[in-house]
Amino acid sequence: YMLSVIGLVVLVANSLTTLTPISSSTSLAGQGQLLAYQSAVCVYYNGVEINGCGPNLFTNKGQNMTRQALMFGNNYSVQFMALAQATSAQAAADTSLGGEFFSSGLERTNYTSPKNQTSGLGCSPANCPGNWTISYEWTNTNPSFQLVNATGLYASPVNIDNSTLFAETTFATANLSQNDKINVTWYIWIT
Repeated sequence: YMLSVIGLVVLVANSLTTLTPISSSTSLAGQGQLLAYQSAVCVYYNGVEINGCGPNLFTNKGQNMTRQALMFGNNYSVQFMALAQATSAQAAADTSLGGEFFSSGLERTNYTSPKNQTSGLGCSPANCPGNWTISYEWTNTNPSFQLVNATGLYASPVNIDNSTLFAETTFATANLSQNDKINVTWYIWIT
């Protein structure tokens, strides 16, 4: 399964050439039409929600991917989720998730088991409702504690291209001991 960027946005003027950084519940006007990227990210530590669902940052790269898909028909698939121990503030210009984990069961993953989705994640504008629920649960395999406080969505696995960060967010730090689980669920909808 994959979240197809071309299926993310259905209605935007073709003359839109630049996008302003937007985050959850922020609207973007273009040629009299309105595009609103909205989302919430919920994080569960050993089955308990750790700080309520929160917004995320739609990166410049994510906005450009969306524009390219709409204006030129490029098909980007956002199908990888990552975890990190972020040590600096996130910014729209980010191209990778700072402090990303690459081992210990916490590495970037292809979320092949989306739950509660309202349509297939590889859909096109003609058959997509414009909203998705994607979720993945990691288990810390490291005997040492791992501090986790950030997540991001990517269009590629880590070994291909690190500059495909679509969106990212931080959350209250979870201190994972060995065999602890962390679940991240992204809700994304376009109106």
